[in-house]
Amino acid sequence: MPEQVLALTQTVARIKLGWMRTRSIVLWIVAVTNGVKQARACTKAAT
Repeated sequence: MPEQVLALTQTVARIKLGWMRTRSIVLWIVAVTNGVKQARACTKAAT
């Protein structure tokens, strides 16, 4: 029984780690996209 619990906790930890990594990548992509949009808006306003 304890072995099954250990395997489960390890799986959960792995999923959490993967989720956090995925989320950080998504947030980074969103930030870059927003930055590009703002830069384009600024250049349009400047010209």
